[in-house]
Amino acid sequence: MRKIVEVVAGVLLAPDGRFLLGSRPAGKPYAGYWEFPGGKVEIGETAPAALARELDEEMGIVVTAATPWLTRHHDYEHASVRLRFFRVDGWRGEFQSREGQAFVWQWPGRVDVAPVLPANGPILKALQLPALLGAPHGDGVLLDAGRVMTLERRPDLPWVGARVHSRAQLEQAARLELDYALFGSVGAALDWAAFDAALAGGMPIPVYAQGGLGAPDLDLAHRHGAHGVALDALAC
Repeated sequence: MRKIVEVVAGVLLAPDGRFLLGSRPAGKPYAGYWEFPGGKVEIGETAPAALARELDEEMGIVVTAATPWLTRHHDYEHASVRLRFFRVDGWRGEFQSREGQAFVWQWPGRVDVAPVLPANGPILKALQLPALLGAPHGDGVLLDAGRVMTLERRPDLPWVGARVHSRAQLEQAARLELDYALFGSVGAALDWAAFDAALAGGMPIPVYAQGGLGAPDLDLAHRHGAHGVALDALAC
């Protein structure tokens, strides 16, 4: 079994909804591919500290606002990596090409640079999801927890989400490679301690917080690792 390399990546988000991609420098594996800026976590370093250091070293910026988002595993030919993605909403400084890389702003669902690093396909799709969810996304379906636990494979639809209430149900949604999950209950205040426990260690799919929440709660939800907030009006 190969050793897992711990990696952090920053999804820099502009106020208008765009996100930043950078090209991999010459001399590195997958040189010329596009990715989210970041790099390896050093021994004894926390993931947030690694993110701040990498974005300073690569781009010359100081991170002022970042929240945990997705955690995914990917096996490359040269390494097996655990990628911890952070939403980066605030920074100081101008982008600098300190490693000879290029940077480009992209719109969710309209990426026009290629090739993109293989591990980032699900991340690009997740960026198409709104922060405030009021209806099932796009051409798809929202499954209840009971249905999720009986499935052996993902339904063949462009977008598939699930409403879940436990860590086990959330892990099953992730195994099925669903596009997103709602954690909480309609009509009852969200238990943030239970939410944190369900997301402990990170999840590979976007998770919405649900339970008496609305747009004013988005910042709080992001700090707890949520993709956003699902409105109680959203029903299966």
